Amino acid sequence: MKRSLLVLGAAVLILGGAIALRRHLGSREEAGGTARDARMERIRSFWELYNQAAAARMRGDFESAALGYQKALELDPEHQDSLFYLAVSLEESGRYDEAARLLEKLTDLYPEHNPAWSQLGMVLSTLAPGAQPDLEAASAAFKRSRRSIASSLGPSSLRESSRSTAAASIERARPSPSRPEAERPKGSSSPDWPDI
Repeated sequence: MKRSLLVLGAAVLILGGAIALRRHLGSREEAGGTARDARMERIRSFWELYNQAAAARMRGDFESAALGYQKALELDPEHQDSLFYLAVSLEESGRYDEAARLLEKLTDLYPEHNPAWSQLGMVLSTLAPGAQPDLEAASAAFKRSRRSIASSLGPSSLRESSRSTAAASIERARPSPSRPEAERPKGSSSPDWPDI
């Protein structure tokens, strides 16, 4: 009888331990699921805000776009495209200093982000009312942009690409006896085009 009670007691302890362990593991799984659900909701919210901001920017509503990108950046503070398009929206809204500071932050975070360097050069060379042009800094940003392109393409391909693109553009604009005046690009009626 003692032995039966002992076995029964051991079985109750094992069963109780198993139930406690299952509850503990279940609560951990729920917590993991809750964290995963929260993470997925954060990602969904980010993309919803980003897409709304992009739509506003495409409509030309740059103030709404800027607000949307700022909200998206609260969820992902270093998102490259959100930083870039926020800067573009700020620039289009006439907030040049804010745009320049944001582009400087973007180029610090992502030094090889060529569009950011180009856009920074554009903002710093803007002569619009309210802008504070810094032509030396703009020139440095444009040079950095060119170096970034050259490093990704290789210097000889960049020179060849630029040369061939420029030559093709000038050739298309050059008046030709075989091309009637109506087919020539606007502003290309001068017969004195330089040779390349």
